[in-house]
Amino acid sequence: MKTFVRIFVDLCIVILLVLFAFFLLYLHTGSWEMVPTEEDQGKALVVSAFGMIVTGVPCAVCIGLRATVLRKK
Repeated sequence: MKTFVRIFVDLCIVILLVLFAFFLLYLHTGSWEMVPTEEDQGKALVVSAFGMIVTGVPCAVCIGLRATVLRKK
């Protein structure tokens, strides 16, 4: 059972880090439209910041959970 939990937490960490990197790229490049307006750029900034928060916090929790599982070995 511990192995299953550890593998599940590891997969969650990987998925959340990939999503975090996607939102970081979106923050760096801005809107992906052909001719973005200022409003589109503002929306891209808000979406990328919100996405980084939504993926970063659970990733930190999973990393903390993984550390506690390793400590108990």
